[in-house]
Amino acid sequence: MYGVHGVLFVETVHLFPMMTLSVLDALARVDPSLEEAAQGMDAKGWCRFWDVTLPLTTPGENETLFLCRRFDARQHRRNAGP
Repeated sequence: MYGVHGVLFVETVHLFPMMTLSVLDALARVDPSLEEAAQGMDAKGWCRFWDVTLPLTTPGENETLFLCRRFDARQHRRNAGP
């Protein structure tokens, strides 16, 4: 696994714990009353997820992307030779 595919695999494995913690935190902050309200309006499981839960986790996803890009850029700067 040399080349772009290997680099992509290693970066994914390296940054996965940070991404997981950020997304789990965003999911924990979702207000359950909003999901109950969607259920009361007869929204089914996946519909509730796509229309209520996922949009509410967008700040956590954006935070994840920002942190991973910043961490990745810092790693590349540190490993750059003279």
